Amino acid sequence: MLKIISWNIQQGGGSRIIPISNALINGAFDIIVLSEFKNNENGKKIRENLLKNNYNFQSVTSAKSDENSVLIASKFESRAEIYENADPNFTNNIVTAHFSAFSVMGVYLPH
Repeated sequence: MLKIISWNIQQGGGSRIIPISNALINGAFDIIVLSEFKNNENGKKIRENLLKNNYNFQSVTSAKSDENSVLIASKFESRAEIYENADPNFTNNIVTAHFSAFSVMGVYLPH
């Protein structure tokens, strides 16, 4: 059975990076979707921890380090599609990972 998790890690995870990474890895998920992911040092640590645990396929936008975005990490090969022009207010908040049999879309749109 395929295991997928979608998790809003709130403001990039802050000081909770290690517990977040451990929960993701220990959950033995096949596909991980993280919203409020940030392309900063904490985000880099999350991605590196996932890479060390065979989440070799990662799709993320090119958001600035202080902006919320979305990360999709997977153990299965996928092709990323990023929708930077979908909405001028949320340029880095929609990512799709296309797999051979299905697609997973990660969306973060704050209210």
